[in-house]
Amino acid sequence: VVELAAGERHTCAREADGSVLCWGLNTSGQLGDGTTASRSTPTLIPWLVEVEELALGNMYSCARSYDVVKCWGWNGYGQLGDGTTSNRSVPTLVPGLVDVVEISASGYFDGTGRNGAHTCARRVDGTMVCWGMDYYDHQYLVPPNTNFSSPTSIPDFADVAGIAAAAGQNCARKTDGTLYCWGLNDSGQL
Repeated sequence: VVELAAGERHTCAREADGSVLCWGLNTSGQLGDGTTASRSTPTLIPWLVEVEELALGNMYSCARSYDVVKCWGWNGYGQLGDGTTSNRSVPTLVPGLVDVVEISASGYFDGTGRNGAHTCARRVDGTMVCWGMDYYDHQYLVPPNTNFSSPTSIPDFADVAGIAAAAGQNCARKTDGTLYCWGLNDSGQL
């Protein structure tokens, strides 16, 4: 195992050959094995090969192979990036998204039954795109409460060297070492 990623009650591991095994809760297909049966032991995901990075969120998962991204599981806010809000139990290509060098997934549960999630990707040219829920304070630096089911550019933002998507906010490290965060700030997290 060369990488381990944990989501909302599910876990995935990437092996040195790029294969992926997942286990845990699978009610929305977030394990990617084509079922919604939960697994208590690691299960090989046959549709994934030569994976270079994993990102798990709230009942969904994503993987980057070379410069493309596949996501699967719960898709209530479009966080799988396939242009729909339909759940997927197998890894599904995020169409039109290429030149990706990093991905980050988020989850959100507010204790009242409200769930949400969004995903972000950093491209080789230093730009950043995100998709999924935009419930709080301009996570996408566009008008709030607009969910996107396809990758959406973060406007006027370039030279990104690292990203982190979190529950209600995003952060990015630029090539000059400066750090920017935006979105929800109810506990000073920005």
